[in-house]
Amino acid sequence: MDHSRPKRRWRGDPYSYPGRQPEASTGARPDVSDNGSDRPRGGGLAYDHYLVPTDRTLRPPAAALAALAQAFVDNGYVAAPGSAAFGRLAFKGSVWAEAAATTGAVRLANRIDFKPFTMPVDAATLRLLDKDVRLIWPIETAWTAGLKTPLDRNSDPRRGDNGPRYDIEIHALADYAHITSELIGNFPMVDPARRSIPCKVSGTNLLYTAARVDNMFDQIGDRVHHTCPTCSTVFRPQERPATVRDGWSGAPRSVPGGLTYRFAVVIDCGTSVPEASPSVTPEFRALCERAIGGTFEDIGSAY
Repeated sequence: MDHSRPKRRWRGDPYSYPGRQPEASTGARPDVSDNGSDRPRGGGLAYDHYLVPTDRTLRPPAAALAALAQAFVDNGYVAAPGSAAFGRLAFKGSVWAEAAATTGAVRLANRIDFKPFTMPVDAATLRLLDKDVRLIWPIETAWTAGLKTPLDRNSDPRRGDNGPRYDIEIHALADYAHITSELIGNFPMVDPARRSIPCKVSGTNLLYTAARVDNMFDQIGDRVHHTCPTCSTVFRPQERPATVRDGWSGAPRSVPGGLTYRFAVVIDCGTSVPEASPSVTPEFRALCERAIGGTFEDIGSAY
């Protein structure tokens, strides 16, 4: 995939390689902020869009994850191997994309170990989905392949390419991923000096850093325990609000749970940044809600 991605402070990023430069936009975005750029506020060079459950404690069972993955294929968001659409996709620009060239997707076991992910899901793969899982479908030349795009606003079609470039990802974890950025605020009761998210019952700090070598979510180092190791109280992120700002207008909103989750569908746009503040399409949202259950909300993060 022809993403241009900056290196984050500590991640080993397969998209960070020499010679890639951000694509120049041929026109200003409709909701350009006043930061002198058509990129999102927060200085973002790249953009991720998260669809997370309103109930942040949700971690779907393996069968639901398999059903969601199949729904991506059945509803035209990813291409089935051997199909005409699959033959029109380009798998290039990253080691993940190249690894997905035969099956269309990869599964990460840790930050350096990834394998093609085969569909339909068999019993052995279903057992793997009971663990922490990150599945990635690299999408390039989406319009040429006739695929639907999950976001209602995409990168500028006037660039003359064959569609926006992005990855569709499924994240599922035993503990919570905890993401903060210039756009995503932290919980009010976090002690910045101690990096603490205390349990409401025992006061135990629930925040910890995932071991780098084993972390398949290599851009997400912070974790929060699902249950308190001291008193076994379940942590409920939705009981703690965080401020989230729109990347284009800068408008703030209070979001229960912020961007702390055990399950998410992620549209990783890299530097194929949407031309205005996007949302997932109603059809894509309904697909996820049918497969997983419950309601979902959008959160965008630029970096």
